[in-house]
Amino acid sequence: MASIRGESEMRRIIVLFALLLVTTLSSASFPAVISIAYGQQQPLAVLPKLPTTIQPDGTFQNLDDGFRVKIPSGWAVQDFDNNNPTMMEVESALGTTILATLCNEYLPGLGGTSDCQLTSESREVFVSRLKDLQTRPEVQQLILSQNKTIQLQDLATLHIQRMQGLSTYQDVKMVNGKDIQVNVVVSPTNTTLPPLPNAGSSAIPPAAPQQKQVPAKIVEMTYSDINNNPAKTFMMFVLSLDGNTGYVISSAGHPVATTQTYPPEVQTIFDSFELLGGCCCY
Repeated sequence: MASIRGESEMRRIIVLFALLLVTTLSSASFPAVISIAYGQQQPLAVLPKLPTTIQPDGTFQNLDDGFRVKIPSGWAVQDFDNNNPTMMEVESALGTTILATLCNEYLPGLGGTSDCQLTSESREVFVSRLKDLQTRPEVQQLILSQNKTIQLQDLATLHIQRMQGLSTYQDVKMVNGKDIQVNVVVSPTNTTLPPLPNAGSSAIPPAAPQQKQVPAKIVEMTYSDINNNPAKTFMMFVLSLDGNTGYVISSAGHPVATTQTYPPEVQTIFDSFELLGGCCCY
């Protein structure tokens, strides 16, 4: 898609991202919020996006954004072009951006892209990024100035503060946290590694990628939505090895009564999420 032009359109994109970055919209709230921002138009369709390729084993990866994940069966991924000048401006203005949306309701787009359809019945998982954490004034003042390093809890706090600043949601709480490890796959060439040769082949197998792990946390988050209804969402926070980039993988929120735990599709995404990089900073 061509670059989005015009100051008024830029404002609309910022408003849209401010709404989507909350990533805790209850299913009942989606139609109302979308109509406020874009009328009857599906909002994600206007954002610059990239062609996506899902491997036969269901894996999707974006080397520029530094992650890969397994896409649940029957789902699609809408990969945003975060090197697009407008998207870069949005990330600078908001301090965070959505890298991709994984969804179970979608339409095929042009050029091998997909357009996720946000409806009251759809399920989505958003992959968001907060980069350059160490240059943020609040981090420098409260953490780095005291010779401390950024921790997962700091990333979660920054994200929750942004949620509360971008929305009218109240009483946001994190409950039932679970600590896990996420793989960091470091390829020297920063490219997709070729498959291993067939049995009996004389070809030299490719060098195995280096693999590290970083701590991550899955949390259940409860809140009151824009209609004052109790709702919950599930999020996974991942911090890069150098502590300068944070990833937030979050499911769209749903009323408390309908969501006691995260569905198996979300479990698949959480379990398979990995960081990618060509150096030790990821």
